[in-house]
Amino acid sequence: MAEDGTFQVTIPGAFESQGESFINKFAGKHIEQYQYTSTRVPKFQILISEDPLPPQLTLNNLPSIDDLAERTIDIEKGKAYVDDVELLDADEQVVDGVNIRDISYLVTTARDEDRYFIRSVVENNKIYSMQVRVRERDFDRLSETINAALKSFKVKKD
Repeated sequence: MAEDGTFQVTIPGAFESQGESFINKFAGKHIEQYQYTSTRVPKFQILISEDPLPPQLTLNNLPSIDDLAERTIDIEKGKAYVDDVELLDADEQVVDGVNIRDISYLVTTARDEDRYFIRSVVENNKIYSMQVRVRERDFDRLSETINAALKSFKVKKD
């Protein structure tokens, strides 16, 4: 179990924590990130982030899930080492009054294919997100573990 005062998530066994807190150089705002990397093969990573909600956004005017997915794919496609990006799924649901957004996509590079999963929640004027990255070739073996970790991600309300 990984948690701080605002989130909690079940991290699978055999993971190494690489938590850190720093200032975002571009926005100049405080963000927190916690990274977990598996210590066993096949390896995969979990990154949990807490960012302030940009001033132009409120809970009432968040971008649609389609806009969010499109923006995420555009960011990935803009990376020099990325050959292709395929959106696999984008879904939005409300659970216990909390809006949860899930996006999954496949990134192809010259060396490999990686599958990404992002679960995000807006609460307490912050964006909390959990990103999982796994090699496509390892996904079938790890899918249950990844889905369990994503479903366990919870943000505590003030």
